[in-house]
Amino acid sequence: MSAIDPSQITAEEFQQLVGNSSDDDIRATVHGAGTASVLDRVFEVMKERFVPERAGGVNAVAQFTIRDGEDTHVYHLAIANGTCETARGPAEAPTVTLGTDLVNYLKLIAGKANGPMLFMGGKLQVSGDFMLAQRLMAFFDTP
Repeated sequence: MSAIDPSQITAEEFQQLVGNSSDDDIRATVHGAGTASVLDRVFEVMKERFVPERAGGVNAVAQFTIRDGEDTHVYHLAIANGTCETARGPAEAPTVTLGTDLVNYLKLIAGKANGPMLFMGGKLQVSGDFMLAQRLMAFFDTP
């Protein structure tokens, strides 16, 4: 993976970078750009690519706990009344919490990893509303 400016990368470019890179390259590139900056951009793009019609009737909060070595990054998104808001930090009362490592999270978001397979392989932890966890990624337009 080459150097990236998180504020300028598109979802399509991100998907291509993640799909064409080794785990070590993904990790090095994200660390070089600043993990928090990359994750901030990922969640910003999730908000932009939210498709309200796919989340009809859903009012929920999903929390993501992303492990990166000794660091843990927590973000959440709130879906309510056809909107999606994202924020850094823990949610007050998440409906579902998903936890994984940085590389697997980025692969999942880029459509290069399958959530159920990560879960079955012990690489994705889910607590709370398991059915929501299974549907969550379908609420977003992927490149």
